[in-house]
Amino acid sequence: MWQIGRSMGTLWIRFLCRTGYCKKPGRLVRCSLPIYAPSIMNPLLILQPVAALFLLTGLVWFFMYARRLAYLTRHGIDPQALVTPEQLNATLPANINSASNNLKNLFELPVLFYALCGLLFAMQKVDAAFLYAAWAFVALRAVHSFIHCTVNIVKFRFAAYLLSSMALWFMVARFIWLVS
Repeated sequence: MWQIGRSMGTLWIRFLCRTGYCKKPGRLVRCSLPIYAPSIMNPLLILQPVAALFLLTGLVWFFMYARRLAYLTRHGIDPQALVTPEQLNATLPANINSASNNLKNLFELPVLFYALCGLLFAMQKVDAAFLYAAWAFVALRAVHSFIHCTVNIVKFRFAAYLLSSMALWFMVARFIWLVS
């Protein structure tokens, strides 16, 4: 049997057992561990990680131009010599171009994140699992961006990318399950 209730805004479900594993077998006794069911939250909360990812994208964009312009000024390079991406990559060293590569990354999987969060908001299906996964995605993308724009150690950068991708694919799979 199940017992359902609401306490401090959280929906909870407790299994009432009839097994020999409880202290009083044969009687309805509350098991010690409640099983929490997700409850619908304020849909506006999903927009906070979206705004944080917007901010991260803006910071990486600013960092990219600050590094590029400082390098061009310091080395007296004519901006007209960098008309095509090929010329830019040939002229600028990899550590100066890493922020540009990271900015491109922020327009790949995060686009799916933005669309998914928009759908969750519109459908008012935001719950704690989606919210935690969204914040995990944003936090891990921030770690990925920091690594990519500074030390650029590939194994650490890939670990952050993989974990952030797993958070996003969890959200996608859960959304598909929710709407099917």
